[in-house]
Amino acid sequence: MPRQGENNRGDPNGYACRFPAMIADWRHKFGLPSLPFLFVQLAAFDDSFVLLRAAQTAALALPATAMATAIDLGDPTSPAGNIHPRLKQEVGRRLGLGAMALAYGDSGAVIAGPAMRGVTLSDGTVTVAYEPASAVGLHLAGTAACVECCNVSALEVLSPRGGWLPAGKTSISDGAVVVDVSG
Repeated sequence: MPRQGENNRGDPNGYACRFPAMIADWRHKFGLPSLPFLFVQLAAFDDSFVLLRAAQTAALALPATAMATAIDLGDPTSPAGNIHPRLKQEVGRRLGLGAMALAYGDSGAVIAGPAMRGVTLSDGTVTVAYEPASAVGLHLAGTAACVECCNVSALEVLSPRGGWLPAGKTSISDGAVVVDVSG
């Protein structure tokens, strides 16, 4: 049975089937076919959750579902570890916005992060384009793990040697993030 997902990281494809099936089963058993279902996408922890976070989004194909993201709330200094960020109030606020959107049809509530449309590599730059409606107000900023602002990019790129390095010059242009990877 799917739970939060941590235990399913070894089988993200199976989770993408089981999680929506669990929601449908609960709705059936409660006799409430349109029962709203909200969930929190797994926070940043380690690389093993990348595919599982993508698998969680399969539930959004069901009606009356909403997902609050937490990947930007990483908290490596948390006593509970990065898997449980301390910014619970922000997670609750995001779930509340999702509930308002489901209950009242509040289409103006931003309940999800930018949805990627595509990636292109050209002349030493990577351009990550987002669906226009999802990228309103797109900006570059640090994460919850940042303790002070600095001139180091909030983004990283994988070097040919396998290590992660701060990205070069990064900018926002027409709903896309443009990153210099030539260095």
